[in-house]
Amino acid sequence: MKISLKARVIIAVSSIVAIVMAVNAVIHVRMLEIEFLNFSVAMFVLSVLVASGITSLLLNKVFNQQGVMMQDLRKSKIFTQGILDTIPSQIAVLNEVGVIVAINQAWLQFSIDNSPNHSTQPTARTGVGTSYLDICCSQIEDMSSDAASQGIRDVLAHRLPTFQMEYPCHSPNEHRWFIMTVSRLGHQKQGVVVVHTNITERKLAEEHEKIRNGILKLITHAHPLAFVLEKIALSIEALNPGKLCSILLLDSSGRVQVIAPSLPDFYKQAIEGIEIGPGVGSCGTAAFTGKRVIVDDIATHPYWARFRELTAKAGLASCWSQPIMSATGQVLGTFAIYHREVHTTTANDIVLIEKTSQLASIAIERSKAAADLQRSEALYRQLTENMKDVVWVLDTDTLRFLYVSPSVWALSGFTPEEIMAEPMDASLMPELHEPIRDLILQHCNDLKSGKITPDTFFTHEIELPCKNGATVWTEIVSHLAYNSGHIELHGVTRDISERKLLQQELEYHAHIDYLTGVNNRGQFMRLAEQELARTVRYGGDLSNFMVDVDHFKKINDTHGHKSGDLVLKKFAELCQETLRGMDIIGRMGGEEFAVLLPETGVEQALEVAERLREKLASASVATEGGLAIRFTVSIGVTCMKSKNENMDVLLMNADKALYVAKKTGRNKVVLFQDGITNGVIKPYELCC
Repeated sequence: MKISLKARVIIAVSSIVAIVMAVNAVIHVRMLEIEFLNFSVAMFVLSVLVASGITSLLLNKVFNQQGVMMQDLRKSKIFTQGILDTIPSQIAVLNEVGVIVAINQAWLQFSIDNSPNHSTQPTARTGVGTSYLDICCSQIEDMSSDAASQGIRDVLAHRLPTFQMEYPCHSPNEHRWFIMTVSRLGHQKQGVVVVHTNITERKLAEEHEKIRNGILKLITHAHPLAFVLEKIALSIEALNPGKLCSILLLDSSGRVQVIAPSLPDFYKQAIEGIEIGPGVGSCGTAAFTGKRVIVDDIATHPYWARFRELTAKAGLASCWSQPIMSATGQVLGTFAIYHREVHTTTANDIVLIEKTSQLASIAIERSKAAADLQRSEALYRQLTENMKDVVWVLDTDTLRFLYVSPSVWALSGFTPEEIMAEPMDASLMPELHEPIRDLILQHCNDLKSGKITPDTFFTHEIELPCKNGATVWTEIVSHLAYNSGHIELHGVTRDISERKLLQQELEYHAHIDYLTGVNNRGQFMRLAEQELARTVRYGGDLSNFMVDVDHFKKINDTHGHKSGDLVLKKFAELCQETLRGMDIIGRMGGEEFAVLLPETGVEQALEVAERLREKLASASVATEGGLAIRFTVSIGVTCMKSKNENMDVLLMNADKALYVAKKTGRNKVVLFQDGITNGVIKPYELCC
């Protein structure tokens, strides 16, 4: 059968088109790396077309062109993968149905590090070609897994532009937290990019701040020292799996008392009362020298030679010990961290033991001060003639003093004669007149009815006026007594001004950030919620800032953490100078701060934010070496638009604006406004 020239031309053209389509299909399959497309089908088409009689010259030309395309494609893929691999966050690219089509080196390494039994192979079902929607539930702990899966689906379906969620991902040896961010890949439904960013350092700092504030509250409420120190140890252990904490208290004879809730009893009994000295383990040496002692391997270190059998029985392999120092430089004890395997320290470990020892120092010194005060008070009570406490007798019928001891002059500046010449009310603050009279009447009625006896004592803390116009905090201990048929109130008034100052100081530190002197996160949220409730009830404007120091990590890395601390202190100082007394500022964590501006609308808030930004940009901080550090800030601004908004919404919106400010160049003020997708109001920018 003969084939006409026209038919041959048609066959040749059709074959060329088919070859090009088949080769493109092959390239497309390799580019997407999707396993379920049949690569062998494309190769079969090619073999059939070659067998149909197409000239080798034509085939060579087609394949040469496609070879160039393949080479360019490989270069593009290598370039893209190289960029992905330089990013420290874990990144995966999903196609339109949620299947992983690309991952970066950080994702692969994380999968290997978290593989079962410390395998060198990645965790199953985390690589290219697997459905991430199926595995994300197993990667993300607690009830957040459903939200994560749904969030990815919403972005894939273009119901959401992006999705972000913070979640814990703890391992047996450490606590970890991440933020998952899901973003669209292109304008069409081409897939998404999933990024997991490790935020453990920030979360640990927040958790340690919570521990510190909780311990300060325990100290404020005068809990026993042993209870407070045990709480410190347990709190640090709960936040740092694998670490066993020990606190040794040093007595005047140089022997130790052990507080270590997680160490075996036989071990604690063995070292209880041991005398400190050089080479007496990590803690004994640290207490003796007043310097930190790090022993990574107890089994080989000479300091532990005499305790090697004991530590082996207790299953202890390493011990780091930090001396607990008083404000005057006296060694009060040691704080130690043990591990059950050989363990080397990191920079974060050193910071942890230093800060924990400082916290323990506060608890120990406050306990010693309280114990000293109690001993002093006991001694004073034994003194009658020369006691500083004021002894008095009150007639409950006339409410006049029958006797007041001479020490009242040292307490209040009034003489006994001046006190006894006036009714009881003259010795009290005006707001206490009626409550004190009612209380005395109630006690007298209870005595007459038999509810109480003359042996019943009452203790009250009362602020009393002084002759010079000042006031003094006192503790009054009193009881009722019969005298010739009349009821008298006998009492002793003691000056507790120092105790009150100590309580106020502790309460202050429980609410104030220790470094910058502004509100800590908890206190800021309490004050902000109160101000928000007031604004909702009575109306008015309310604005909120989120402020972040630009490139703060670089400042720490370049100049050291002490210089970073100086920058944060300078930032807080200038904020307090710039803002009004009614404005509320708080440190939310790290270098991030929040500011709440009551009775402030959007225009005024933007002016304040810009003024603050300019003032900070023109400031500098001198390092210990005399170098001047300049720094800038990025500010996100939002205003309350509805009474239904809460502080979480205001902070979230301000944080979104802050994110835009940092992403678009830093050192700027960005305003959050719903519904605005573009446009700039100079010198401020809008965020939608």
